[in-house]
Amino acid sequence: RYDEAAELHALSATRVPRGPVHFAALLGQASALLDSGRFDAARTLATDALRLSAEARLAYHEARAEWILRSAAYRAGQTLEVDEELIEACGLGTLVWVLAQVLTTEAAVAWRRGERQRTVALAIRAHRCWEQTNFTPAATLVAALRHAAEPAPVPPALLRAALDCPVPGLALQALALLASADSQLRALVRGRIEVLAEGVPAARRDIRLEVLAPSEALSYARAD
Repeated sequence: RYDEAAELHALSATRVPRGPVHFAALLGQASALLDSGRFDAARTLATDALRLSAEARLAYHEARAEWILRSAAYRAGQTLEVDEELIEACGLGTLVWVLAQVLTTEAAVAWRRGERQRTVALAIRAHRCWEQTNFTPAATLVAALRHAAEPAPVPPALLRAALDCPVPGLALQALALLASADSQLRALVRGRIEVLAEGVPAARRDIRLEVLAPSEALSYARAD
């Protein structure tokens, strides 16, 4: 219910004075818009929040705004390069959750560019961060991304984690990546992938699934 969440964040932003809580509400709204597929609106809000956070010297909020901008561009299918400066800056002082998000997006950027070694390195760092946050679904996704970039037999525990992942979007991407990494898994997970892909709204299915992964994984991420 991302659109509803965005509306509630927008309302909360009007109930507090300008400052960290206000900026957090703007970023919450932008994040909800991002997940609803309203990328332009998310970018507009994140740009405002970035400027305000930078002026107030609030590094955490600034980093979140940067991540939203990068994610919106990635999810919209724009051509990007890994933002090494952003990774370094987030590693210096922001909370591990934001660093994990940034590393995940930048690992995906590297993966889409075909930079396999960089993908593996970033995915390993992202996995460590997600483990620190105890957010298993995201840890599962980046572990799957690492295996897709460096194909090897998929550990049974990772396959089970992907199949049991409670976040549909992350489960879909993880299973598609694992299927591209291990041909023996394709028949096993294809049914689950198709069910998850059907959960992506029809109006956004083409763009959302087209940017999940490079071409070798697309046939396992798209519903027939």
